Amino acid sequence: MTDFFYDSWTMFLAFILSGVLTGIIYDVFRILRIARTTNTVPEGKLFEKIKPKKPFPKKEKRRKLFKAADKTLIFFEDILFWLTVAVIQTVFIYYFNNGEVRLDFFFYSALGFGAYMASIGKFVVFSAKKIIFLCRCLIFYALYIIMYPIRVLFTALSKVLHRILNKFGDKIVQRRSEKIKMKLLKDAEYGFGI
Repeated sequence: MTDFFYDSWTMFLAFILSGVLTGIIYDVFRILRIARTTNTVPEGKLFEKIKPKKPFPKKEKRRKLFKAADKTLIFFEDILFWLTVAVIQTVFIYYFNNGEVRLDFFFYSALGFGAYMASIGKFVVFSAKKIIFLCRCLIFYALYIIMYPIRVLFTALSKVLHRILNKFGDKIVQRRSEKIKMKLLKDAEYGFGI
């Protein structure tokens, strides 16, 4: 603490940097949450053009299960975030001030965090939403391109199979009913086994 005035700018910048690191880590967790949610659709002419026309069907049971799993995941992400912030703050305090805790360090960290969130953080989240939406559209169209031929093939096979079953099924049913009639007539001659 003897070189307080000598290192004050260094410590000020170091703890501003720790706040910026905290903001970056917060954005990582926030982007993970954005990627998990399905209702984040950017606006704009370009996005309206590439947006899938038919979304995947929603199933209520799956939605409830995903919400429960998401809440659990958010709980563990929050714990991981705060543990990471605690480690960052502890490392910065030990490295830059030999383990002496001062209140202004936390203020500087909060200042760095706020500056990051007000400037770069907004751009990062805005860009992440657009990139995540584009990736979802690409995945949707890739699945559509893969599934379309399979669906066409399945439809054609089901029509052919339906025709075959109709053609031969009637004959099979007719033969089977003839056999059953003959058996019943034979059994009727002998009194049905009495």
